[in-house]
Amino acid sequence: MRRFFFALSVGLLGVFLLACGSLQAQNPLGPGVMTTVSPDIQYDDTYTRQALVEFLKDDTGEPSTGSIVFDRKQWADEVRFGRDIWCLEFQYKPMRTIWVDMPTEKGIERKLVLYMVYTITNAGEKSAVRSSIDRKIEFPEHTTVEVTACTCQYCQGSGNGTTLEINATPALRNQPGTFKPEPFETPIQSALRFLLASDRILESTKTTVDPKTGEITTNVQRTAAVFSDQIIPVAIDAISKREKTEKPLESTVSIAGKTIQPNETVWGVATWVDVDPRINSFAVFVSGLTNAYKWESVEGYVYQKGDPPGSGRELFRKVLKLNFSRPGDEFEMNERQFRIGIQGELDFEWVYQ
Repeated sequence: MRRFFFALSVGLLGVFLLACGSLQAQNPLGPGVMTTVSPDIQYDDTYTRQALVEFLKDDTGEPSTGSIVFDRKQWADEVRFGRDIWCLEFQYKPMRTIWVDMPTEKGIERKLVLYMVYTITNAGEKSAVRSSIDRKIEFPEHTTVEVTACTCQYCQGSGNGTTLEINATPALRNQPGTFKPEPFETPIQSALRFLLASDRILESTKTTVDPKTGEITTNVQRTAAVFSDQIIPVAIDAISKREKTEKPLESTVSIAGKTIQPNETVWGVATWVDVDPRINSFAVFVSGLTNAYKWESVEGYVYQKGDPPGSGRELFRKVLKLNFSRPGDEFEMNERQFRIGIQGELDFEWVYQ
């Protein structure tokens, strides 16, 4: 009986060690939780509608009333620009800190480095969508009454003696159909950028007491600051050793030179130095995870003859916003104080900026 329980214990111990080894192989990092942000591709990301104001007005800058050749209003108002969209899967650990001896103008100086270990994954068909269209609004359709040569590019390209009615505005053939986003696999090359930003840095507090009522009022002044990630080779080496990664951690520069194949994962780290120690809630904005963007018209803009193409429009890119909090003071910043998320807000969200 004793031999039986001994053999059973040895067997269970072997299974446990095998499972631990398997888990360690799947996650080469040290202890910690990775938060996963799945690829986010919305149907609205696959196209943009914009009016081509450059064509909606004639050479004098006045609104076009149409012509025999084609109706500018029909052709250039709310034109649909379609595009293929990709988005990488993103995983990240909580913010951590490490002290590193760094070379400066004053010599070797010991500095506190904030860092965030992450992975980006090309998730195959989940990472890319092609916007296919089976509706075509292309060529003008003329009403033939008087034999008059049409000079528009569509009719000239047909090679036929097309005619149209004088003073008649051509109508567009509108074939019914739908837009069908289709997933597909493609290699992805991306240039990442990490910005640590906060508009809640405590600047000062002033407490006043009303001499008549005794009411106490506290006036809190806060300031904003933005810190861009920096490439610190000595810090990346130290972080790789500490996190026990199987492969060296990539910087944003080295990742930009890689082409990530479908189902491939790349490990990286973002680092910051000289971050304001008064910061206790902030967001990290990660750009380059997707090529989604949108155009918005500038409010109040009026097109004038001679304005460059694209005038009056602003470009906004889709970026990932990660929220963090740090319930600590300015005298000691350590990683035990950092938390994922801010009370009352989402842990992460996609935004255009």
